[in-house]
Amino acid sequence: MSGDQTRQIDRTVSSIGLSLLAASAVLYALAIGGDEVLPRAPLHVTAAWLAVAFFACELFGIWVERKEGEYYGYVLALVPLAVGLVYADPAALVVARMGGAAAALVVMRHRRLGEFVYEVSVHGAQTVAAIVVFRLILGGVDPVGVRGGFALFGGLLASYALAAGALILTVALVGRAWPGRKAVIAIARSGQAAALLNAAIGLALALTLWEHPHLALLLTAIGAACYVSNRIYTGVTHRHRQLQTHFEFVSSLVRSSDLNEITSSVLESARGLLRADDAILLLRSVDENEPARRIRLGPTGEVTSTDVTTADHAADVRSLIPEGTPCRVDLHTSPPWLQAITTNAALAAPITGTDRSVVGALVVTEEQRRAASGFGRSHTSLLGPLAVQA
Repeated sequence: MSGDQTRQIDRTVSSIGLSLLAASAVLYALAIGGDEVLPRAPLHVTAAWLAVAFFACELFGIWVERKEGEYYGYVLALVPLAVGLVYADPAALVVARMGGAAAALVVMRHRRLGEFVYEVSVHGAQTVAAIVVFRLILGGVDPVGVRGGFALFGGLLASYALAAGALILTVALVGRAWPGRKAVIAIARSGQAAALLNAAIGLALALTLWEHPHLALLLTAIGAACYVSNRIYTGVTHRHRQLQTHFEFVSSLVRSSDLNEITSSVLESARGLLRADDAILLLRSVDENEPARRIRLGPTGEVTSTDVTTADHAADVRSLIPEGTPCRVDLHTSPPWLQAITTNAALAAPITGTDRSVVGALVVTEEQRRAASGFGRSHTSLLGPLAVQA
């Protein structure tokens, strides 16, 4: 995908996000007006505390292994949203949600400007939708009864529905065609289990705090302990998987002396270990009269090899690993062939010779952002040792 196409997509998605935010602001002014915290609420949660909670939820997700070696991250943002619907000023809740999400996106540093504007705007629109639905269903009664439970669930459902609708709209406008019934159903159902878990925890927390506000610290401590336990468990299983993959990789190299078999093993191990879509190996020729090679293992399992001039090979390696160490590739300055494969993310690590000079690179790509855990620092540290062994 060219740079012009990427910029056009960024403009489209940012326009969608800003339009949704503007429409939600009008809806907020008409439906909510100057309403403040619910009357008789025993607790008042400030925007600062909510912003910290949203920031933490966006930055520190719960990871669950849904397939072998593939982890899905669940963000519990609906939990502070449920608390904010009951115990915070509506305007403060909107500001806190957008501020916390924006801060988390800045820290993660994996969003282009258009994506950043879109995501922050959608977070704001989701919050407004939740507030409006919650207040309309609740009326003037306390939220601790049956009607209050339905009102909270309705507000959280509205937030989830708006996010799914925004994504469907974005896919349709970017692709300039209706995505189709199956795609719409898939988008609507993605994260459904996580949303129900979010809603259940949020409902329980918000209603419990109405009667027992002093339990806030205890419940926070329990939540933090669950999160830490999840991270420890995920880390242990991930390291076990890493060691198993490395062992299988080294064993395959020992069993074979054929260059094509070794190359395929390197690419398959890199793609499997990092749950990548593509794995690419760049190798300098051993003879000055022969071209360098770029070997790619694609998503379908097909291996393709391309001859590259020595000068182009050297330029590609410098572009991918400018400091000669494993890193996240800057796609804006990466070779055109890599930009044609992915506009989302890529990692690269150097292949070194016996004299420790860089003779090539091992590259893995992620074609599109998905629920499964994406590339991060831990993935970069995994790719480096694999390239060294290769």
